[in-house]
Amino acid sequence: MSELMLNIVLSFLSAMAGAYGGALAATWWQEKKEEKSLVKAREATIINALIICRHYGEVISKVDKKIVPDGRELEWYEVNLVEIFMPPNIQHNPSELITYLGKSEYDLVASIIHAEWVAKSAINVIEKRDLEYSELQKYLISKGSSRKLSKEQATKIIGDAWSAKLDSLTKEMHTAVRAAIKQNMDCFNSLVKLLPNEKKLKDAFERIEPTITL
Repeated sequence: MSELMLNIVLSFLSAMAGAYGGALAATWWQEKKEEKSLVKAREATIINALIICRHYGEVISKVDKKIVPDGRELEWYEVNLVEIFMPPNIQHNPSELITYLGKSEYDLVASIIHAEWVAKSAINVIEKRDLEYSELQKYLISKGSSRKLSKEQATKIIGDAWSAKLDSLTKEMHTAVRAAIKQNMDCFNSLVKLLPNEKKLKDAFERIEPTITL
């Protein structure tokens, strides 16, 4: 092989090696970039779920403070209107949770979605009970009853059937509120553990958590 031909071959091989090496470096860089993006997206998904769980817990715990003062569950005639509001657009994204938390966290995703359903169910029960109690107030006013009534006095005016209905709704509300707080707190605690230890957000969320009371 002539010197000219040898130089051409060596130059070609060198160029090929350089191109291959460059392609490998570009692929490695792209993979690292995608890996970092995936980590950030996963962390953002966890934080978003944490915020929603905490929000559900805090909203429902405000109800709990109204209906369970000093640890005693109030009866139907002791609980006035609760008046709760939850924006409909605050909700988990199941597809996003499954995508970024992965197969290993399917049980947690299921728990998160169930906890959200329990919280929304509790809100529905509270609203239903509020509506019924509002009708009761209107009825009592129409009868010219005094502002404060005992259970016996109120039952005598409205009848046993209505009293029993309000009692059932109030007990259902107590049960739903307890379940919503507990399940959202459990999911909150499980989600926090998925954050990197070095993240300050973990400590921040743990400091906020005690506002979600049992």
